[in-house]
Amino acid sequence: MGIRDMFDHKYPITNLHEIDLTFLHDDINKMIATLEEWETVIDELKEAAEKYEEFAERLNVAEAEISSLKNTVVTLQGEIDAIEGTYGKDIADLKNAMSILESKMTILETKIAAVYNYIDNSINVLAKQMYKQDLIIMNKLNQAKADLQRQINDLYAIVASIRTDLSNPWHWGKVFSPDENNKLIYMDLADNCPSVEEYASLNLTADEYDAFNLTAYEYARNGKKMLHLDYVFSPIYGFKQSVDNVLTSILNWLEGTLSADAYTALNLTADEYTALNLSAADYYSYQ
Repeated sequence: MGIRDMFDHKYPITNLHEIDLTFLHDDINKMIATLEEWETVIDELKEAAEKYEEFAERLNVAEAEISSLKNTVVTLQGEIDAIEGTYGKDIADLKNAMSILESKMTILETKIAAVYNYIDNSINVLAKQMYKQDLIIMNKLNQAKADLQRQINDLYAIVASIRTDLSNPWHWGKVFSPDENNKLIYMDLADNCPSVEEYASLNLTADEYDAFNLTAYEYARNGKKMLHLDYVFSPIYGFKQSVDNVLTSILNWLEGTLSADAYTALNLTADEYTALNLSAADYYSYQ
């Protein structure tokens, strides 16, 4: 016997076990399935709420309504269980409760749709703001890159200008072009640095060379003088001296010699001059 037959019957139905409650089970299962779907939606809304705090209040309201609906379902399930156990519950009350549930579900769907629309709009606004911010950042980066490139170009120009003027290590305080600088260094080395043959002519042992205690700079700059390669035999003193000292001593010695006019004034004949028996050194030292 169906429910409609039960209500249409003229007499009270005593065979409640004949009532077909299958449709109630189907409806309850559909409700449970729908609630499970909405639970998934609630989980998604919770994730969105973590990113957008402003949605928290709306989601809390929706969750409270879902919780209320769950409690209603639990209550209905208990009532159905009671009906199945005792068959004494009024079926009309159950239908009324189902109607209320469907109404609340419709309201909830509308509210959830509004929340989704709000989220979509907020995401669009946020995306536009992020795009504008990216443009600002890129413009600043491009400007910084251009400024850095200008600074690099300035540094290259400074380095290039420095390399065209070089200080000569042996002419302190003076600046020459690279070609002039190289020529001066070469001339200094050629004048003062001993050649391989000149050094070999000294026949120095390692210890004898170490005794001079020369740096590489001193060897290149004044090696000939410091190794006595510019020394010559002095005709005045009878031992080797530097060329400068020998020339100086000769000039000093020649200051006392006869000039051409002084010799002419002597009116010496050849025999008289020969009788003096003068050597060249004696002549130059003759007073």
